[in-house]
Amino acid sequence: MHTLNKDLVWADSEQSEINTTCKLCLNCCGMIVSKTGDKIKTKGDPANPLSRGFLCLYPLKQIGPRGAQRWQRVSWEEAIKEISKIH
Repeated sequence: MHTLNKDLVWADSEQSEINTTCKLCLNCCGMIVSKTGDKIKTKGDPANPLSRGFLCLYPLKQIGPRGAQRWQRVSWEEAIKEISKIH
């Protein structure tokens, strides 16, 4: 579980779970994000045909130009923050 950054807004306060994709790399793995109070939990979406319920053990962030295959390992906290900027 990760603490939800107070600057982030959960779009629908009635909804406790959303299906989305991770956009840190080119795979765009399916993920389910659940919210309980100020905590969030991420897990792989088994219905996603590409990732089939799996997520990276350590998220990777693209650091070079597209196609350069340059990646940097980041924390899940940083990954969630980066993903929230995209959506």
